[in-house]
Amino acid sequence: MDKFWFRIIYIFSVVITLAIGFLILGPRPAGVEGMLDVSSLPLVNALLNITTTLLLLIALWFIKNKYIQKHKITMLCAFGTTSMFLVTYVIYHWF
Repeated sequence: MDKFWFRIIYIFSVVITLAIGFLILGPRPAGVEGMLDVSSLPLVNALLNITTTLLLLIALWFIKNKYIQKHKITMLCAFGTTSMFLVTYVIYHWF
């Protein structure tokens, strides 16, 4: 069962990395640049990264103290904040 999930994680990681690389380095449609004000996104990205870091540290504390369910919930929250970071990061670099 673990091998299955590791494969899924590896495949997902490669696909996401390639998609981000294409979005950042690939061709852009004409007229996209400047269509959206993204000047506040670096601050949003920093806040999301800080939040993710804190959640990961809390999750580490939970797992070391055998709070398994709290660890799982905190890790899911960290996944959510890092996913939001990924979306805002790509939007910032796209525009």
